[in-house]
Amino acid sequence: MFLLKFAEKNKEAKEVENRLKQLSLSFKSEIDESITSVVLEEDGTQFSGLESINNHLEKVSSELNSWYYCDC
Repeated sequence: MFLLKFAEKNKEAKEVENRLKQLSLSFKSEIDESITSVVLEEDGTQFSGLESINNHLEKVSSELNSWYYCDC
C-alpha cells in the first residue's frame, strides 16, 4: 500500500491522489506538517516532490500494463 504525505491538501497532493485512484492503487493519505513537499512512500522507499512521484508512478503504471497483458 502507498502512503501519501503532505503538509496541506494542495494542488500537488490532489494531483497525486487522483493519479493513484486512476491506477486503482491502494493508498492512505496523511497530513504531516513537518514536511515541505508532497511525499509518497512505497515499501519503505520515499519519493519526494511531484516530479519524483510522477516518475515512480509512471514506472508502476508500465509494470501494471505489462502484467495485465502478460502471456504467462
